[in-house]
Amino acid sequence: MQKIIFWLKAARFYTMPMTIMSWLVVFVWATADGGNIWLGILTLFGILLAHLGTNLLDDYFDYQKDLKNVQNLKEKCWYIKSGEATLPHTLAVVCIYFGLAALIGLFLTIKVGIGVAIIAALAGILCLFYSPCTYIGLGEVLVGLLFAPFLYLGTYYVMTHSYSKELMLISISTGILVIAVLTTHMLIDFDNDKEDNKITLCRLAGTKPRALRFLTKFIALAYLNIAFLVSKGILDYSFLLVFLSLPIFIKLYRLMKIHAYDLEKHPDENYFRTRIETSIQLMAMFSVLICLAKVL
Repeated sequence: MQKIIFWLKAARFYTMPMTIMSWLVVFVWATADGGNIWLGILTLFGILLAHLGTNLLDDYFDYQKDLKNVQNLKEKCWYIKSGEATLPHTLAVVCIYFGLAALIGLFLTIKVGIGVAIIAALAGILCLFYSPCTYIGLGEVLVGLLFAPFLYLGTYYVMTHSYSKELMLISISTGILVIAVLTTHMLIDFDNDKEDNKITLCRLAGTKPRALRFLTKFIALAYLNIAFLVSKGILDYSFLLVFLSLPIFIKLYRLMKIHAYDLEKHPDENYFRTRIETSIQLMAMFSVLICLAKVL
């Protein structure tokens, strides 16, 4: 049990709410449409395992490259730096996580059909390419695709053997907020990524203030997408409930403004986590409000 807890911490299990919130929207939607609840829950476990494996694989590649970023951040590779695990150990656990996810995918394929295998295989390939994509400015976009269109399409198909046009359009907003969580992370890591020659969306913006402006406008698109869908009659007016999450958006902006303009010269040990958790809270609240709008 201690080893399980250790590797959950190593794989940054605290980021799992982002996965769960993305899945929850689909689960509630599919359940309301008569979907199979138990298959939906099993799908969540497969997605969580794939997410944990991807986090560890990213650490494996970064540490193997001996990046300064890894040495400067407490959140990455701490278990290797402390000597509690080695690179081969890490790769072995990555294989275990991905292997268990693949077994769940195989079971769901048998139960539901070959469509599950196709979606899962494509998502698995994207997971493997996440770390290399962080060097060409596509890392955040790739995760957004995984946590929104792919996750939505796969989970809904498993539960209902069909797909939902409205749900896929909502996934645009969820995908944006997933990318926003990662962009928050990358904005904090801006200087380290610059030293490591990692190309992120923030790096493409050029400076931290410009990256903050990009992040702010990008999150706004998530709200505008819902407003547009409501205005076109695709979604009911109840979906405007998502705007109740705006106070968290404002809080995140204020926290990131402090960072972008270097207003806090001596941040405490919770500096990083407070900002990441706030971005995850924004996505979580947005997702919960979508679920509420669906069941009203």
